[in-house]
Amino acid sequence: MLSLNKEVSNKIKNNKEEWSKEIKKYHYQKENGLREKYTLKQDQKFLEDIRYHLNYLAEAISLNSITLFADYINWTKIYFKNSGISVEGLKSNLKYTKEVLEKKLDKEEFNLLKKYIDRGLKISARKPTEPKTHLKIGNPQYSLAKEYFKYLLDSDRKKASNLILNAVENEVKIKDIYLNVFQPVQREIGRLWQLNKVSVAKEHYSTSVTQLIMSQLYSYILSPEKNSFKAITTCVGDELHELGIRMIADLLEMDGWDTVHLGANMPAQSIVDEIIEEKGDLLAISVTITSNLSKATELIEEVRKNQKTKDIKIMVGGYPFNINEDLWKEIGADGYAPDLNKAVKVANKLV
Repeated sequence: MLSLNKEVSNKIKNNKEEWSKEIKKYHYQKENGLREKYTLKQDQKFLEDIRYHLNYLAEAISLNSITLFADYINWTKIYFKNSGISVEGLKSNLKYTKEVLEKKLDKEEFNLLKKYIDRGLKISARKPTEPKTHLKIGNPQYSLAKEYFKYLLDSDRKKASNLILNAVENEVKIKDIYLNVFQPVQREIGRLWQLNKVSVAKEHYSTSVTQLIMSQLYSYILSPEKNSFKAITTCVGDELHELGIRMIADLLEMDGWDTVHLGANMPAQSIVDEIIEEKGDLLAISVTITSNLSKATELIEEVRKNQKTKDIKIMVGGYPFNINEDLWKEIGADGYAPDLNKAVKVANKLV
């Protein structure tokens, strides 16, 4: 069964460009006058959206997870609704995608794909599940998080930095700032972006400010007591959301680990070489975007193929793993951490 999943997934990935154009053309044919309503820019965006749909569909099929595709459709529906994009258009496009791909796949392949698209169609027809705020009153640092959040929205880097540095001077623990301020605030900004209440530029600005402040806190996080463990931390592919894995690296440092943070865009072989050179005990991989899960799988396969790195413990985390909590098993990891608070515990348990 899983070999069929891989086969169908690879067909979609290998033919994505051609099939995206065919689906777009078929959609226009089915809905007379739609092409005339679109500007050239809107037409290009329409094609880009279809590519995204196929990307996420292929990843979900590859990992045997209908849940991942259903979540993507719900996320997209919320984003479309709040961005003034036709939600009915999403539903129609899924329907036309199914009709086009039925002609591209054999019966067994199509029956597999049909399960995923039919679930997507059901989700697209329902009222979307709106994401709830991440700034909750029960948070022990709720007031600090709210104020920090406000300064980020106001693009006031100086006040945001001073707020956190003053909190540290007033003996708020760095770990509590990471867990109760940085983590919920970044998630809240991501939620507002999905709801079209902040721009992607604001999201990137907030991330860069938080990274800058984290660098200012580095002298506070070095633990005088070291254990014998070393962690290699990284993001897969061109992931721009590396803040979470950087915070995990820092939290491990506070717990006595030595860490080597490699960031994103590292070739798999370079990561393998780094594990060998640094004699790593743990490889922590972050995946934020579902369409990058295949890159995480490929990285883990490369690590396992090498005799010198095949036994290293591998921990994964990120949004897709919280949607499907068994996903870490599918890609060959040894465990997964749902959030910053659990990451250190999982890491210590694994080694």
